[in-house]
Order: sequence, then structure tokens, then C-alpha cells
Amino acid sequence: MLTPRWREGQELDANGSMELDITDTDPNTFLIILNIIHCRMARVPHVVDFDTLTELAVLADYFQCHEALEPYPSIWLRHLKNSVPSMYCRDLVKWIFISWVFNYDDIFTKVTRIVQLHADHDISLYNLPIPESIYSTINKTRRVALSTILAALKRRREYLENNDQPACCADCDSLYLGTLIKSMKSNDLNPESSYFYFSVDTVARRISNFRQPPNIHASKPGSVTFSTAFQSNLKLLGESTKHEIEMATSALQGLDLS
Repeated sequence: MLTPRWREGQELDANGSMELDITDTDPNTFLIILNIIHCRMARVPHVVDFDTLTELAVLADYFQCHEALEPYPSIWLRHLKNSVPSMYCRDLVKWIFISWVFNYDDIFTKVTRIVQLHADHDISLYNLPIPESIYSTINKTRRVALSTILAALKRRREYLENNDQPACCADCDSLYLGTLIKSMKSNDLNPESSYFYFSVDTVARRISNFRQPPNIHASKPGSVTFSTAFQSNLKLLGESTKHEIEMATSALQGLDLS
């Protein structure tokens, strides 16, 4: 609590002294910490609910008493680890804070990866003292992935517009270009506009649903086939574009506490 992340620490740095006010602290949660510190182990619960665990994490960080609480954080986790959300939500942000405070490394990596992939905006802290290094890294990696994906689409579009040596023929490139432009527009994927309100997972899924245009070449002499069965969109996007998108998405592996 005396670090610059807390108001009390800022006051101590500025004035040389500070007054501690814990009137907003839940007394029952505070009592759990006091019982652990004073070795009243019979009074310490082995099972707590998620809100209590969140408050315990806040107080442990505030009073810097992480080591004094051992081994209880690991005991409390046993009954709650299966309730970690699989999608971005307020509770997931709380899990980021909890796993950081109590050094739940596996959960920290898991939940930060979920945020990287599924958040559709920069992370909200919900008044939790999550370190700037954590939330800024999550936001940056998410934005970099989105920028990389949309830039790859833009390059593919420009290639189809300007390529003088098509892989198949000019008609095919024209068909792919038109299909790509329409697919990007219908999915609201405009590289020139702000797209940070999308999640990386949403953008990747929308692109994966781009449909390969039908074959315009004759399958037999004298016949032309317009297949209604959509094929893989590899030819539409090109190997390089698909690889860039896959790499941008797979690069989001969560953060590491070590």
C-alpha cells in the first residue's frame, strides 16, 4: 500500500507521512487475513467464494502480505479454478488481478490470453490496481494483432489490384479482387477505419468465413462450371496472407508471471 500504485504511497512520497483509512474494507475478509497472520488457523476458511477471493487479493496487495497468507491462496484456488470464464468479461479481469497477486501462473497465462483474443476494446480495470505493465502489454499485443491482420488483408487487396502477372489469369484475379472487397465490406473490415472495437477472434473468424468464388474455367472442353460448393478460401486470400493472419493470432499466448 506504500507503493506509488496506491493513494497512500503517493501521499507518503509527497508529505513524508500518511494516515491509513480502511473504512471501505470488508471486515470479514480483513478478519481472515488477521487470523492467518496471528496463526488462528482454526478460524481460517478453506473455501471462499469468488468475491471474497477478489477482496482477499486486493487486501493482500494493499498490505503487501502475500507471503504471510501462504498456503491458503492455493487452498482457496482449488474450489474456484474451474469457474474461470472462457470469454472476456468483468470476472475475467478480476482473475487477472487475483492470479497476479497470488502467483497463479497457469491461470494468469490462460486469462490474459483470453483477453488478448476476445476483448473488443482496451482492457477495463474496474478500479483494480492491476500494474500498468500488465494491462498495457495486453492492450498493445491485441492491437498489434489486429493491425497485422488488417494490414495483411489490405496488402492482398492491393496485390490483386496491381498485379501484372496473375497466378492463373486476369479474369481470376478480377474475380478474387471483387470477392475480397465485397467480403471485407460485408464484414465491416475496412483497414482505413478504426477497427479496435473488434476482438482478434472475431476478425479471424470473419476472415475464415470468406468464401472462395466459384470456378470460372471449363472443367471439360466446351463447358464452363460455376460451382456452388464453396471451396477453401486459400486462393482468395493467398498463402502469404493466410500465414500472416494465422501467425498474428497464434502469437497471442497470454502473459507469463516469471
